[in-house]
Amino acid sequence: MELPGCTVTIDHYEPWVTLVPAGVTKGSALEKLRTELGVAAETPSPPATAPTTCRCCAGRAQRRHGTGPAEVRAAATEVTPPVTEDGAALALARWFP
Repeated sequence: MELPGCTVTIDHYEPWVTLVPAGVTKGSALEKLRTELGVAAETPSPPATAPTTCRCCAGRAQRRHGTGPAEVRAAATEVTPPVTEDGAALALARWFP
């Protein structure tokens, strides 16, 4: 699929399509937010399960849910328990005690 001025990403694990303006990525958006909010670069990324999140947070500490695919967990610097064991809540508790 091609759309003028857009980058199209199709997830290979889930039925998901992402459309963004050319040159904009999840990584560039997250980096802009991180800088604006004053979050240190070594702060782990939010918990996630998608391979696209691994790519967009490359070079940063990465936290992944235990329910993510093996390749996603392997790229993580920390793997949280699955959502069914409150993994996301445990990770978020670091910022929101």
